[in-house]
Amino acid sequence: MLVPLLLLLEEGVSAWRDEGHRLTQVPDWMKGATLVRGAHSGPPAGALFSVRSAAPSVVYAMVEGELMNRPGRSGGLLPDALLSDGWERRDQVPEWKAGSRLAVLARRVAARQPLCLPPLANDGAIFMLVAKTDVEAFDVTLETSEGTEFDRAKIEETMLVWSDCQNRLAWIPTSMKGGTFFRGPQIISSGTKLCLHGSTPFRAYVVVEIKHKNRPARSGGFPDSLPKAGWHEESAAPSWGDTAATLRVFSHKVGEGSQLVLPATSGDASLVVVAVSLTSSPDRVAEELKRVFRAWDVGGKGGMRKEDLRALLDALCPGIERASREALLAQCDRPGSSALSYEEFVDRVVLASARA
Repeated sequence: MLVPLLLLLEEGVSAWRDEGHRLTQVPDWMKGATLVRGAHSGPPAGALFSVRSAAPSVVYAMVEGELMNRPGRSGGLLPDALLSDGWERRDQVPEWKAGSRLAVLARRVAARQPLCLPPLANDGAIFMLVAKTDVEAFDVTLETSEGTEFDRAKIEETMLVWSDCQNRLAWIPTSMKGGTFFRGPQIISSGTKLCLHGSTPFRAYVVVEIKHKNRPARSGGFPDSLPKAGWHEESAAPSWGDTAATLRVFSHKVGEGSQLVLPATSGDASLVVVAVSLTSSPDRVAEELKRVFRAWDVGGKGGMRKEDLRALLDALCPGIERASREALLAQCDRPGSSALSYEEFVDRVVLASARA
């Protein structure tokens, strides 16, 4: 059996390895992707396809949607098989042959996560697969010093906390919602280091048990070691279904492409790790900026002198024009006060511009 060829998808590329038709009117968002090129006769009925990419990707399945105004040769993937499996239809499609119209359906997949397509129901499908790296996606991994990689999932209430027991999350702080949750064993042994690596800037959250009514707490020494390593203590902690446990949350900002290594556990630890992308929404960006301002506002006054705010703005946005900077500062000026509200400043600069 011939192995399908992998080609760069561009205008005019041959659609199949054994037939001369070429793809035209390729949408810009598909150009530069990898085309998995098979035979024009199509895969046989019952064929299964699985895609596994080293990076976060968007996978496109291209099948014939219409042939001479009749249902095309889709191998049974249309009208419902792909859509019911979480694929989304795209309006723009390449062209390949007069009288035949392709259908393009897409699905995002995380790095190293297998994506399986529904089996083909018929022979002779007009079928192509395309994969393109999703440069805007947030990919993050967590592994131990022994090389064990934790499973990942989007954090949700009632989800299982650990891989080896039935505790479930009962409440999630707003700051963690939408984040990537890592599921490992309930007890991390003494001397273990955890390492996080993300593709974009993110904030890491560690939820750790600091007290327990019925036994010694399994804190791993984190209540002492994390603050010494620059971690910030958060005000709200989730619940993981053990009313006898008291939990505490610590967080740390991680830069793009950076690696964060937690201190080695000094004793057994029961913990949860969550990573939240800082570029996923304007609200995340705004909250991070407010954290910076709060760090400057040691007295907790909720405001800063105009001179200090001007200097910080110049440091954060060195390319800003003077007139624009002064206009922004004026919008947040408090009448009768020498201090400016940085909370209002961030809301105006980040959130208002995002909604415009």
